[in-house]
Amino acid sequence: MSARYSNSPSLHLRIAESRLLRAAVCSFWLLVGAALFYLLWAGHTGVAALVLAAILVAHYLPAKQRLTGAVVCWDKGRWALQNGSEAVEMHLQRAHCLSWLTFAQWRQADGTILRLWLLNGDSERDQLRRLRVRLRLERGV
Repeated sequence: MSARYSNSPSLHLRIAESRLLRAAVCSFWLLVGAALFYLLWAGHTGVAALVLAAILVAHYLPAKQRLTGAVVCWDKGRWALQNGSEAVEMHLQRAHCLSWLTFAQWRQADGTILRLWLLNGDSERDQLRRLRVRLRLERGV
């Protein structure tokens, strides 16, 4: 909870589907597949094993945002996630804001961790700006 800033305007950010994120992940998989095919064809099995390790790491990159359609809310110092009619309170753990990317991680009361990756065009511009301001005020990112 961020009581220091509890008089700030509330935030209601609807998470939209990111076409740019989906295109980036698909492009990555195509490049990795082409590199793996080329390395195996050229006889570089050691390097191909490294590329295969990159494939295993990249398996954790989501092609679609898990929270698409949900609404991240901040009101009077409390974070919540609304998914339909259900609202779940959560606590901010960490956040990073770049000029083109925003990352935030929350923990719900049951221990579930929620991670949010937002590119510039993924949500309403004013609400995304409010989210970034809120994350910077709370975590100094």
